[in-house]
Amino acid sequence: FLQYDDGTDYTGHAGGIACSDEYIFISSDGQCYTISIEAIIKAENYDKLQFESNFKLNTKGSFAAFCDDILWFGDFIESDNKARESSSLITTLDNGETFYAYCEGYILENGLPKFKSINSTQTGYIPDYYIAIPEQVQGMAFSKTGDIIFSTSYGRKNNSKLYIYEDILISERVGTIDIDGNIIDLLACNNENKEKTITALPMSEGMTQSKYGVTLIFESGAEKYRQHRGKFPVDTAYIANIE
Repeated sequence: FLQYDDGTDYTGHAGGIACSDEYIFISSDGQCYTISIEAIIKAENYDKLQFESNFKLNTKGSFAAFCDDILWFGDFIESDNKARESSSLITTLDNGETFYAYCEGYILENGLPKFKSINSTQTGYIPDYYIAIPEQVQGMAFSKTGDIIFSTSYGRKNNSKLYIYEDILISERVGTIDIDGNIIDLLACNNENKEKTITALPMSEGMTQSKYGVTLIFESGAEKYRQHRGKFPVDTAYIANIE
């Protein structure tokens, strides 16, 4: 059972979860909550675990990922005009592509974002990376060669899409963004650096990379969706060898 640091029960929507060597990171409603791996190892069955710290994100924290000492969080946004218009940042590139969702990356130091990057209100950090991303992103991972992979889905009867982009972190910036008075390069996962699109079963969600490949889970196996005629429900994780 999870609790806030004041002992009250955690009842939020854990949009994303990521793991480094030292910590578990849970993103929820624009916040990141941390629990040490050590605390989890020491816990007994049915113990209550309290979050040890938290910090404010610059995105919704709809998903989370960790790779090569960089911690990532990002936005999920539906593909409709109402959701797009509600975006706090809209970016249109020279080629006409428009973005309404973003992910942010933090280079970790001693297991957490760098202390020198703390913001002016001391409630969060200034990210090292900020990237414009596709709509409907449910999860994020990286291939063995550094490509960025997004799991995108919406609707129990709609096929999911896995979008694969070349290493965005070495691409040219498409603009800048001001976060708490700090000017950060804005990168973009645009059509020019998209390498591949893979069609997957409906309701793909979180994903992570391992030595076996990219592991992907689906929400369609939940009883809520099985009982309402979701298409091709699955309750197992799938591993894809994406280069």
